Amino acid sequence: MKYYDVKKIANAIIYFIDNNVCSLGATKLMKLCFYADKYHLEEYGKPIFNHTYTKLDKGPVPTWLYSIIRTSISGDNDYDFSEEVNVFNQYVNVAIEESGKYKQHIFIKKMDFDKQFFSKSQLAILDQVISEFKLDTATEISEKSHQTNAWKNVELYQQISYESMIDDPKTSEYVSYLEYEKESFKRSFKLHKLNKVS
Repeated sequence: MKYYDVKKIANAIIYFIDNNVCSLGATKLMKLCFYADKYHLEEYGKPIFNHTYTKLDKGPVPTWLYSIIRTSISGDNDYDFSEEVNVFNQYVNVAIEESGKYKQHIFIKKMDFDKQFFSKSQLAILDQVISEFKLDTATEISEKSHQTNAWKNVELYQQISYESMIDDPKTSEYVSYLEYEKESFKRSFKLHKLNKVS
């Protein structure tokens, strides 16, 4: 399905909205995605969203989603995400709400939740994340993310590997192997394509 990842994350946002997650701005959303991927990695050895996370001041951030939201707000196509943003905005609108001197992103759903994008285990983890963090403010969930290995073991502005997101050493080792296999496959696939061209 074209733009599957965009539709999946948009439906996750709709699911958070339907479940009345408080303070659902961009900062909190980034942390909900992080915890969803972290917990699913720990339980099942693979993430839900396949995001690449970066360590920023307020905690782990899925860089692709960050760019989608930023482009959606600004209308600026410098990030070359215009098609993805158009698909995203079919499901969810992003607006900025001002309260005194503070600004917060808010998400407004345009479609009903579609569960076809999620397995039973993924929905169970989303429910777990909602139950645990539903009432947290953006500041509270950010501070909690600073207590994770993913935050403690990675330098600021550096990429967070799936391996470093997991607290259990055995599961971390398994996920590290999966990442290695994925990268090996990508390299061999690229070489195969190059050989075919040459």
